[in-house]
Amino acid sequence: MRIAGRKEFSAWEWATIFGLSGATLVMCELAGIKERWADAAVYTVLLFTVVTLALRAAWGRPVFWRNLLGALVIHTLAIIATIHVLSPRVQRLPWLLLTAVGIAEGLVMASVLWKRTVAQTTGR
Repeated sequence: MRIAGRKEFSAWEWATIFGLSGATLVMCELAGIKERWADAAVYTVLLFTVVTLALRAAWGRPVFWRNLLGALVIHTLAIIATIHVLSPRVQRLPWLLLTAVGIAEGLVMASVLWKRTVAQTTGR
């Protein structure tokens, strides 16, 4: 799989993905955050870390970071709405479902971010 001009993630990128996810989980545990909110936080960190690392070629373009921030706002609002709709009996988010949703969301987000970044930097 090609990732923005490269073939695969490097060891430091994998370490970043797992390190940030683990740090998020530890912080949520230490803060006493409910499981489903902790799951949402880890899901968000995983998703945005992978997309950001996959689009490393766009890091030097300020428009990329503005669009990424917009995607984070939309994602956060959707996560909050989803968790509020869930029954109070649901303690944990289903990770199998989150994986499928995360793959789809990541692909859509990465393609939209890349297209918007290229279009705005080339003037198209």
